[in-house]
Amino acid sequence: MPRLRPNGSTLSLDRLWVNLFFLPILPLSRVFGVGAWSLTGHNFKLWGSIGVMSDELRESDNIDGKKASAGPFLLAVAIVALILGGIFVASWISPAEENVTESDRVSRSVTDYVDAENRNDAETVKTLTCASFNSSTGPMAGVDGTVELKGVDGVVVTGDRARADVTITGGGAGERVSTWALTRDGNRWVVCN
Repeated sequence: MPRLRPNGSTLSLDRLWVNLFFLPILPLSRVFGVGAWSLTGHNFKLWGSIGVMSDELRESDNIDGKKASAGPFLLAVAIVALILGGIFVASWISPAEENVTESDRVSRSVTDYVDAENRNDAETVKTLTCASFNSSTGPMAGVDGTVELKGVDGVVVTGDRARADVTITGGGAGERVSTWALTRDGNRWVVCN
């Protein structure tokens, strides 16, 4: 349904996207001395503080008698390109994986271990544990069924060793908090006894 403007004319909703796109660059049109310009055969003109479209081109809309200019549009494209370029350069200089702390890595290893235990995935459990790991004395020994990891807190990293207070619920034991020992294996942490 068309929207009624204060001057009595209508603005069709299928043309509304053009208004929303050009809304941020309208102030630039006055900087470059452009009162109106043609876009896809429709006249785009200033109306109050927002842009509106008319389905007819009229010479009277160009009150300054100046030719239409692509300057504001090109300036807006350049600004967007600079912003996107800045984001790209910032992510290249400081990648997200460098912003991960050792505490985050320990928490990730604990989460992966609990998930693998819940799925009874022996191969994954083997990659997430020390070579001398014994599951009968491990941190989830005596737990039946699946458990839910509630939290990994109090992570203390000392060189290649870490300790973390892990809270789990379920598995027939209710909620329990235990201190897990982990060891650094290359660039990852593995669960140990």
